Amino acid sequence: MFLTGQTVEPGKKEFISKRENFKVQTAEDYLGKYNKQLREEMPTIEPSYRNNFSEVELGYENEKVAIHEAQRCLECGCSAYFTCDLKRYSTEYEADQLRYKGVSNNHEVDFRHPYIEIDNNKCILCSRCIRICREVVGANALGLVNRGFVTYVAPSMGNSLLDTSCESCGLCLSTCPTGALFENVEFKPGPVKLEAVENNLQLLFSRMFHYKAS
Repeated sequence: MFLTGQTVEPGKKEFISKRENFKVQTAEDYLGKYNKQLREEMPTIEPSYRNNFSEVELGYENEKVAIHEAQRCLECGCSAYFTCDLKRYSTEYEADQLRYKGVSNNHEVDFRHPYIEIDNNKCILCSRCIRICREVVGANALGLVNRGFVTYVAPSMGNSLLDTSCESCGLCLSTCPTGALFENVEFKPGPVKLEAVENNLQLLFSRMFHYKAS
């Protein structure tokens, strides 16, 4: 565009919500919350044989050791990075998280359900998970606890989802716009950019609908 004489418009600054914007993270924020796991030492060739172009690191002995080392990773970024509606709209409207500084709530992530984890630090209190659980599924397993600034989403009485009528259907995960509700898995490979692909069944239904409409 610059070579053809057109005006180069700067792109919009990507909105990234960070805990550091509200509080400086220290080691005390993580100590005692995670299991300590020592690093798997990488096998290497003897120093006397390193006067050539051979690879120094030999790789892990087997797949089991590699998986065990990979489990040391706490989380490779927010899993909803590419699907977060808060990030998308905040980038579109050029929102600035640092413009209105103030105190923030710090919630412990709830891992008690074997399939669903609840991270209220990412929650924007849209209540979509509450509504889909009550109005679509009929389980009524989630609700808003407290009022005002200290409100958060959780099962009633601070119980686990296991103690409610939760059916583990996963609809609350699919409707959450920020990743506050996500799959409770031991290893999170990190945010993955998804691409929409129209399969043959979708194509068949779309053609049938078009045929009936015409």
